[in-house]
Amino acid sequence: MESKKNAIVIGINLGDYGSTGSIMLNTLEYAQKKGMDVIALVPQKTRNNSPVKIIEYRFSFNFFQKIKHFLAKKLNPYLILDGNMYKEFSNKIINIIKKESLKHKKTIVHLHNIHNADIDVKALYKFLSKKKNLFVFYTLHDCWAFTGGCYHYAVDNCKEWQKACSTCPQKRKYTSKILNKRVSLLNQIKNLTLIPSSNWIKKELEKSVLHKIPMIVNHGETSLTPYRGKNNLKEDLMLSDKKIIISVSAYWNEWKGVKYIFEVASMLPPNYVILLVGGILPKYTNKNIIHISEIKNNNELSKYYSIADVFLSTTQADTLPLVLMEAQICGLPVVGFGHGGTPEEITSKSGIMVGTDNNVSKLVEALIYTVENKPFKKKDIIESGNRFKKYECAKRQFDIYKKVCKL
Repeated sequence: MESKKNAIVIGINLGDYGSTGSIMLNTLEYAQKKGMDVIALVPQKTRNNSPVKIIEYRFSFNFFQKIKHFLAKKLNPYLILDGNMYKEFSNKIINIIKKESLKHKKTIVHLHNIHNADIDVKALYKFLSKKKNLFVFYTLHDCWAFTGGCYHYAVDNCKEWQKACSTCPQKRKYTSKILNKRVSLLNQIKNLTLIPSSNWIKKELEKSVLHKIPMIVNHGETSLTPYRGKNNLKEDLMLSDKKIIISVSAYWNEWKGVKYIFEVASMLPPNYVILLVGGILPKYTNKNIIHISEIKNNNELSKYYSIADVFLSTTQADTLPLVLMEAQICGLPVVGFGHGGTPEEITSKSGIMVGTDNNVSKLVEALIYTVENKPFKKKDIIESGNRFKKYECAKRQFDIYKKVCKL
């Protein structure tokens, strides 16, 4: 009989794209370089050049399944997806884990963002809770794992998650029932380690219904690198005579504090402009705001960072915003509110956090001070950002695997 290989890491995420997809793939790629077998499981594959083996677990929908899938996401995107279609996806994942566990001495299953991942998570959790020979890690990039369905609750100042979401200020149904079922199954998984992606979310977890599960903080990382070539972007945008404040997001909503950005814009001197990059902007208007909705890749994004004077963060609920890492790696100081895990990314030599009371006047004052006085040295800002450069999170995660799994 063929002898078993040493170990495999199976990463599961809602995609192989975006910040969570990159963190998962970087972690797997680093583990692969260290001699481990690795597989990434995602609903649909979008990358073709990754050294990591990526497997799709979602089959092509027929017409009626497409309608059902669309309605499930549209009408209730926060609750656990159920039904035969999603059970089939979960069964494919389960069968892959079973198959690989027969080939390897140690099997590591690493969950990332699995909400909106087309998985019946009840079936997946139930399987993981029954398998004693698996090591399970669960990186919490947001709060979904310990709420009744929302990713973040700070905007509503909600504390219901501390007692299993008996009611919901966002008025979604069945949150308590679903949370209790999920938490019950999570608490039954043997060898489960939670990986909070910031100290802030770890403190929240300690107040939640998952507080008894072992936790090890591991901050995230970014794959973006500074733009090194000739850059005429400032001239192309006709901003040569402007001081540029930049803010970047995949979407602009209440979480991201978009209303505060427009308040800031209304208080700026005439030679200042705010450059908003990414996402769809709500129907606000301000002559001091320029919106660039589409960015092709990280190289293009780094061009935008390179023409700015300061990065503005108004987020209200982020666990550990990737864009703050990116800005600092590009040598850009950060000014913003201190909500969630944001203060963990900024040092006294790389930016200013003005508190959590959403005082826009203080924010504007700090922005103008930073732009006009240049109190932060570029090398110090980059040094702060380099704590989150590519493979830093992956290296720490590999060390966690070795320690917990006794590799």
